[in-house]
Amino acid sequence: MMHPSIPPRARPSLARGLPLRSFLVLPFALQIFAAVGLTGWLSIRNGQRAVNDVASQLRIEVATCYPRSSRLHSNLFHRWTFYR
Repeated sequence: MMHPSIPPRARPSLARGLPLRSFLVLPFALQIFAAVGLTGWLSIRNGQRAVNDVASQLRIEVATCYPRSSRLHSNLFHRWTFYR
């Protein structure tokens, strides 16, 4: 709604076609979207790093434990086939 006492030329050119409500709400909405987007991106990135860290720890543990367990299982298999 235009104020009758202010001529259209007196208003700044940026706000001529933009209502005051949109002019005030738009920056806040952009800040909220930026904050939510940044938080989500950081969360996903840190989650991926944590998963990769746990996966590498598991690979190291399996690589160090597998030779012992494979020897135990092979010994048991040979015993089982020997007594059968």
